[in-house]
Amino acid sequence: MREGTGWRDVLRWLNGPVPTGKFRGVQFAITPLAILWFIALGLLGWWVPVVLMVTIGIHEYGHSLMGERLKYTPEVFLFEPMGARVVMGPRVQTVNDDMWISIAGPLVNLVVGLVLLPVVLLLYYMDLEGSPAFVPIAGTCVLNLGLALFNMLPIYPMDGGRIFRGWAIKKYGWKRGNLLTRNVGVAIGLVLGGVCWIRKYRLLTLLMVPYVVDCIRGLELEERLWKQQDPFTRLKEWGEHQKRKQDS
Repeated sequence: MREGTGWRDVLRWLNGPVPTGKFRGVQFAITPLAILWFIALGLLGWWVPVVLMVTIGIHEYGHSLMGERLKYTPEVFLFEPMGARVVMGPRVQTVNDDMWISIAGPLVNLVVGLVLLPVVLLLYYMDLEGSPAFVPIAGTCVLNLGLALFNMLPIYPMDGGRIFRGWAIKKYGWKRGNLLTRNVGVAIGLVLGGVCWIRKYRLLTLLMVPYVVDCIRGLELEERLWKQQDPFTRLKEWGEHQKRKQDS
């Protein structure tokens, strides 16, 4: 490590993407911190990081498929410690597109979880829960269902938060919609963190902190990006919003 490197540089390196190859024109990458995270999870069992990566991959593939249907092109698939994300080009331009892309990920997880659920129940009632295949299959089922439900929490930039934000912007306009999204996301994050703390699930409380921070920082970033966009796009959406108000 170079002389004079500080802790900020170390954090930046740990969170920096490391390219791992391309597939169908999509650049795959992973952060060093995510690699350490998956190695640590491997101590719980070889299947844990494998199932987690497959589940996250399925989730992001759902976003990618919907993005392609809406004429966007997936460019980067990045694994991070708390999940993954797909970067599409050009940047999503409309609230409706963002809502459709957001709901696709949890929907795919929900379908996979529901498809695997009868298989898990069948193996259980056949007294095969001790078989080598049972735990990975059951883990994949539970993780897909859990990820689908958890991601639908209205905490931006989680999928539920993006959907809620789209609804709020369409109903109240950009500024009030973003403000409402931030307040609701922070409130829900704090309530869930508080409940977990009272129930003595201290680790879950700590896990809620980055989501609350991301909610605030993510919306501030969206505000800056929105101001940089073509003003005619803003005027068009605002005009449509005003027309809906008059019609109602």
